[in-house]
Amino acid sequence: MEMELFNINNVRDAIRARQRGRELARELGFGIIDQTRIAYAISELSSGFVEMHQHSQMLIGKVRKETGEAGLEWSLIGSCSFSRELEEEWNSLWSEEWDIAITRRVGTCITFRKWLPTSFYMSSTPIQLQLFATGEEQG
Repeated sequence: MEMELFNINNVRDAIRARQRGRELARELGFGIIDQTRIAYAISELSSGFVEMHQHSQMLIGKVRKETGEAGLEWSLIGSCSFSRELEEEWNSLWSEEWDIAITRRVGTCITFRKWLPTSFYMSSTPIQLQLFATGEEQG
């Protein structure tokens, strides 16, 4: 898993992270709707930190589960804490998979993962079918 680091200090940084997230989503094979949702989530999350005048960092990269399932992950790390309302808003917006950790030393780290549908990552191993006439089935 290779992650790209973006320093989010202003709106231009947030836009650059959003564009890269969309590019990675396209490379992975996400449809246009999921690409837009990913870009929106990255943009809103990073812009929120910029509006609070918080310097933050975002990590974006392709990920893969042990099962072979491929997806995109992005994490935003900053020194502010989120309110319960914001957490609930993000959960309803992006409920597929997300984690949030808040520590005194580091601050807030919120991570989102979006997985491709099963049909995109399953291997294309041919299935061997044996056809029998009625009554010829092997027992």
